Amino acid sequence: MSGGSPGALAPTTFTGGSRDAFEAARPVFATFSDTVKLIGPAGAGQFTKLFNNALTITNMKNAADVLGLAAQGGLDIPALIEVVSASSGGSAALRALGGDITPEPAEHLHTHAQRHAPLRRRRALRWW
Repeated sequence: MSGGSPGALAPTTFTGGSRDAFEAARPVFATFSDTVKLIGPAGAGQFTKLFNNALTITNMKNAADVLGLAAQGGLDIPALIEVVSASSGGSAALRALGGDITPEPAEHLHTHAQRHAPLRRRRALRWW
């Protein structure tokens, strides 16, 4: 499934498996998804979710970099996000950066990263 906060009411559902299993489950998926697709064999739904998330993350990084340049140029970032979101440069990633996602690290992720940093460094040294 995909859709994030905006898609919570009608997420996209992508599945993997046999056509028969998909058709049997389609009525259930249709109760909560506007878009339901069979992507391929078993496991294809999970791969689709990974690919979707990879594209989302890279799109957010690109948008964050461009917004950083715009801020350095003195532009009004909320106004920029609003106007670009309504233009050809708009994207779900840009809209998320404009509201749902902030530049502050999530506290639980920051704490986790700090706690495990020495372990990651030790593992990285083993590769050299």
